[in-house]
Amino acid sequence: MGQAKKRGTLNERALQTLLDAKKHLPDNIQCDSCSTSLADIIPSDIGKKLFGLQHFGYALCKKCDKITLCLGDTDRNKILELNTFLKEEGMFPLLHIINEEIRDKAAILGYKIDKD
Repeated sequence: MGQAKKRGTLNERALQTLLDAKKHLPDNIQCDSCSTSLADIIPSDIGKKLFGLQHFGYALCKKCDKITLCLGDTDRNKILELNTFLKEEGMFPLLHIINEEIRDKAAILGYKIDKD
């Protein structure tokens, strides 16, 4: 029997991976648009793939429907690289990627992301 099967189902392993990544992010953040407290932070490897950021996440505000980014990294150079990207390219390229993964990861973590 393979090792993956011994560690649980695909969903159980995906949940554990996300929970492990979530440990490096704050418990909650404030929405950049409306200042609502956001606790349903979704860890993502987008930051690692694009900027080398080890601990990157985002949260969708149910009140204003905006996405707020969250960093757990303290590597100043990598954070500056992200800031430069956002100034030059804007949020749209990141939002496009985030929108592709947000519902799947939120479902795995048990978050309800649809507006109330």
